[in-house]
Amino acid sequence: MKSLKNAIVLALAVFVMATLAVSAAPTTVVQGTAVVDGNKGEWNTTIGGADWYSPMCTGNDVVPCTGAEHGDVFLRYDCTAHTLFALMLADRGFPYTPGQANNWIAVGAINHKVVSDGSPFTTNTSPPMWRDLTTSDGAEAAINKDENGTTLVNGGTYLINFHIEVAQTATSGTGFISVKLPCPPSAVTVSSISAENTDSGMNLALLALSGAGLVVLGGLVFVAARKR
Repeated sequence: MKSLKNAIVLALAVFVMATLAVSAAPTTVVQGTAVVDGNKGEWNTTIGGADWYSPMCTGNDVVPCTGAEHGDVFLRYDCTAHTLFALMLADRGFPYTPGQANNWIAVGAINHKVVSDGSPFTTNTSPPMWRDLTTSDGAEAAINKDENGTTLVNGGTYLINFHIEVAQTATSGTGFISVKLPCPPSAVTVSSISAENTDSGMNLALLALSGAGLVVLGGLVFVAARKR
């Protein structure tokens, strides 16, 4: 029965380590803040750079764009304030047209616009906020809630459409793309997972991080097995 005990311990250890690996996986949206004031100076606007997240396609095209790319989205996320900052540029040689109708961010569905280029978002001093750039080539925005009015969750994944109007051509947007926020929990809490062997009376328990059963130090996982 010793081999059975070892197999149980190994299976539980592998489960915990795999779960931790998922939690610690690299995130796509860079951590940081931005001042939504119409000045893009604090952003890294290099396509493919640290802040860059996605191109923006023309018309009803969606990422990855099959036609022309007329814009780009740059993102940062403030883990403490649960706020997603966005810079949307009508670049690649195309101009931006301000206005509420075609400049917005929607979460989950097209009718769930959480911020747009219109009142009260253009005068708000806290999220949701929208500011056209003083350089007339796009806009900055900030949101901190989803389509249900629920605060954005660290480590959460959302379907978001970033949409702007490109003058003399067409509207330009990402379509609904998956946006993974950073700052997931640093470790997994595993509570009351036990394996019982009636012959040996062995009891395995993985305790919450506050207990002695599971300790994470420098990426190493220690699982305590207690013999009853």
